[in-house]
Amino acid sequence: MAVTSTISLLEVLVQPYRLDNQPLAQKFYALLSTYPGLNWTPVSSKVADRAAEFRARYNLSTPDAMQLATAIGFQATAFIGNDKGLRKVEEIECLIVSELA
Repeated sequence: MAVTSTISLLEVLVQPYRLDNQPLAQKFYALLSTYPGLNWTPVSSKVADRAAEFRARYNLSTPDAMQLATAIGFQATAFIGNDKGLRKVEEIECLIVSELA
């Protein structure tokens, strides 16, 4: 099972919208919103508060901080991301996509 914040959808859809590619945005939306075993969670005030702590402590982007706070709030065992700066996070194991082989 995997959990993600609705922030993921925002992040994934930016590039198709930037390219004015509505069909691609719709494909991503359809795939992600129905992906088996992927549980979506809205952003709560508790998650936002924890994300603010992560932004302050680790100088993370807002999306990364929100995603980390969501993962930790759901007691995930690991977090998968693209930013190598995630290595400095101590609260959860962060796996960097480009380093997975």
